[in-house]
Amino acid sequence: MDETNLGWGRPATEAGAGWAVVDVETSGFDPGHARVISVAALALGDDGNVEHSFSSLLNPGVDPGPTHVHGLTSEMLAGQPTFGEGVGDLAAVLSGRTLVAH
Repeated sequence: MDETNLGWGRPATEAGAGWAVVDVETSGFDPGHARVISVAALALGDDGNVEHSFSSLLNPGVDPGPTHVHGLTSEMLAGQPTFGEGVGDLAAVLSGRTLVAH
């Protein structure tokens, strides 16, 4: 294994189907209770140009958590799709791409 491949994904130097960059906001840190309340994704070509994008507020069905951190209130999230309702659109942006996350 060399420094461009950590044993999963594809080496950064290898051309492929592009990249997917994702950002989420959650209602907290506890994986048993926290929910995704906002998601955004960019589909990038290997040249780094944006090919597709997706963003959505999501109704978590629970308290949105630390609004002082993410700025999202219950009122803003009411009437928004749930994660289950929006995941198909997100999957379409991510499909076949190498995920970039931190």
